[in-house]
Amino acid sequence: MPSTTKTLARVPSAAAAWAAILTRAPVARSEAFADLRYIVRGVRVDRARAMRYSRLVAPKRQEPWPEASFTHPGFVHALAQPLGLSLMARPRFPLPALGLVHVKNSLLVHRPVRVGEKIDIETRVGSLGSTPKGRTCEVVSVISRGGEILATDVSTYLLRGSADTGNQRDSEVAEHYPLATNAPRSRWRLSAGTGREFARASGDVHPVHVSALSARALGAPGPLAHGMLLGSRALSEIRPSVSTPLLWELEFPSLPPLPATVWVRYERETRRGEPAGEKVTFSGFNFHGPTPADRTAHLSFFGCVSSLIAA
Repeated sequence: MPSTTKTLARVPSAAAAWAAILTRAPVARSEAFADLRYIVRGVRVDRARAMRYSRLVAPKRQEPWPEASFTHPGFVHALAQPLGLSLMARPRFPLPALGLVHVKNSLLVHRPVRVGEKIDIETRVGSLGSTPKGRTCEVVSVISRGGEILATDVSTYLLRGSADTGNQRDSEVAEHYPLATNAPRSRWRLSAGTGREFARASGDVHPVHVSALSARALGAPGPLAHGMLLGSRALSEIRPSVSTPLLWELEFPSLPPLPATVWVRYERETRRGEPAGEKVTFSGFNFHGPTPADRTAHLSFFGCVSSLIAA
């Protein structure tokens, strides 16, 4: 199917896209969704917004990112996210946007995006697939400047099916990232207003994260912590080298309800004689249960950060 590229004058409003998603009547959907790409050229990385994001995801550091002139990778994702949301809000998008859950993200930073520079963002729908848990789709964004690719962001969304058989895999993942370990750990206290703070810094106003009322309307018991906030805080604590390409991968099996206390552990490894340099894995847990005696650890998010070295 030939692709169609639509050039937009500015980055769309995420709030407007959500308004369309929440108010639009159901329509017939088709796998043969047109290969439509949105592109916005000359997007300036606003210094004040970029610094606000960096400080929010690194609250204990004076210098929130390895170099003040570089944009936090989480904010790079946030710049592209409204384009993907606008694509998902289109009436005949193959899966209903209201039921989609962001479950995985991968961001390859080819070279750091500098605060204040102008970039181009192109976003398209990637592959559609099926898992034991339901249907999936990818949204792919390429951030570039003057034809040079700076970063490639792939967000994976899940539409849960009626028969969820993914519990076995969740248990296997949790066993692979146990809480009881000698690896260094951090403890984060996330307030009830963390979702609203993240929405203001990132522009991502997903209703399930910003208030108890909107979260309950979507079937959640209350506002949930944002997966990109959790992953961004872990990335800030790892403080990887920005002198080489960086691969940042994360998944969100069970986002904790706010307010929450999250325990995060890190394991660092250096692989010699391979194209990949240093790699750090991370995993975050919170505790659920009606009483302290009944609480059990739940894996909230996990992933890895790899500093890549050309072979």
